[in-house]
Amino acid sequence: GLNIWDDVGHRGIHIDLNRLEELLGVPVIPTVAITGQGMKELVESIPRATSPKLPPSGHDERWVAIGDITDQVQRVTHRHHTWLERLEDASVKPLTGGFIALAVLVGAFLVVRFIGEGLIGYVFDPLFNNLWTPVILGLSNFIGGSGFLHDALIGNIVGGEVNYVESFGLLTTGLYVPFAMVLPYIVSFYLMLGLLEDIGYLPRLAILMDTIMHRLGLHGYAIIPTLLGLGCNVPAVLATRILESKR
Repeated sequence: GLNIWDDVGHRGIHIDLNRLEELLGVPVIPTVAITGQGMKELVESIPRATSPKLPPSGHDERWVAIGDITDQVQRVTHRHHTWLERLEDASVKPLTGGFIALAVLVGAFLVVRFIGEGLIGYVFDPLFNNLWTPVILGLSNFIGGSGFLHDALIGNIVGGEVNYVESFGLLTTGLYVPFAMVLPYIVSFYLMLGLLEDIGYLPRLAILMDTIMHRLGLHGYAIIPTLLGLGCNVPAVLATRILESKR
């Protein structure tokens, strides 16, 4: 795998992959770890990989051979960095990276909240109020409107209206809270988390926060579950799956 391929282009370096494969005798796959580029192709090329047949040589001869291969496959040209590349560089620097991280985290929080509240207000609340409430009221009349079974399944109904937050029944609060209150925010969080991973910012955030999180005995990736835990422990626990170890 030819890693840090994005940085190669960033520095104006051009590598002849076909020529490099000929010289080394093994498949050469450009990869970018932070975005996952080339990882699938790298795994698929493993069965085709073999140990290159190189003549035995000393330490100095190996360095000469490396230099010769580099001269044959590498070409360096000057290029102007785009604003996006400058932003990527700034995102891992301690000073500018801190402000960028703050902006990204605040923006992510607002987007998660906006999507979550939108799902609740325009999807789940109308679904429960218009479709599920008539079923609950009909079931309440069917089982007598009171009693242990009614309290367990439906809970309290005041004035013919179902308060899904305060009814405390298995079919009311028991369904409304996980599906209409928790699920929308979990869905929106994972959408945002996937977006940050796809654009390659999450590893940069982890690098930026690694020093601080190490003082807590954690790695930089733990910043996401830590921040989520300030609001709700459910998505925070789910987010721990992105960590590299159980610790």
